[in-house]
Amino acid sequence: MTVCHVSVVETLSESWLRIVGMMRGLRPDDDMRRATMLLTKSIEATSSIKHCIRAELAEMSCCARSLRQKHVKSDMVALLTSSKHKRLRLQQTVRKRMALEQLLETLQSTLLNQQVMSSVKHTSDVLKSMGLEHQLSSIEA
Repeated sequence: MTVCHVSVVETLSESWLRIVGMMRGLRPDDDMRRATMLLTKSIEATSSIKHCIRAELAEMSCCARSLRQKHVKSDMVALLTSSKHKRLRLQQTVRKRMALEQLLETLQSTLLNQQVMSSVKHTSDVLKSMGLEHQLSSIEA
């Protein structure tokens, strides 16, 4: 029997987003929020993988010390080879996490830029509705 790692809350929230999306359509903000949530979840997953690999490497180093004291060369070579593969996997995981963090920062800056542009447009519309159009053009120039 397999273990389910997806929480009930995540499943319900995904279902709710799909229902709301079908009823009123998807907005770009919803996609950005969902992408942010998924990126955050991916970063957490890579972080947990990194911690597991580090724990395995620490265990391997303890085994290597004991094997070195016992002078068992054949097992030591296999352990060192396995350790090398784990270290490479750790490097790949760290690179993936850094790339995901950069994507998250890019996404957050995009959201901030969209909010700034929206507030500037809203301010411009309010000034135009107040009859301050010519003052607005002098400010922009």
